[in-house]
Amino acid sequence: MELPLEVDHAMLMITVEKDRALVTLRLEGQLSLPEVRELARTRDMAAFERPDCRLSIDVTDVVEIDRHGREFLAHLQRRGDCIVRSGATRATSTRCSLPMRVLHRLPEH
Repeated sequence: MELPLEVDHAMLMITVEKDRALVTLRLEGQLSLPEVRELARTRDMAAFERPDCRLSIDVTDVVEIDRHGREFLAHLQRRGDCIVRSGATRATSTRCSLPMRVLHRLPEH
């Protein structure tokens, strides 16, 4: 008899992908206050190590996001980071392309 697997989304996995002109932080899981702190550290480290690269935050696999997560993503957009989901254009646009089930549209600044 197989037991169903429990999926614990009370965490965030961040995968850092680097190429010549772009650093992408791929997020999986939940984005709430504790995870926002870790994302901020990872984002700042990536920006420090590769100051000549654009930063992209891929939220395709974010399953839950709270107010702190929404506010932090809006903050990153204002700083010029690109917030994307797989299948979205990864060009220079910084307009939010998050699915509405995950995050309400962020204000454009």
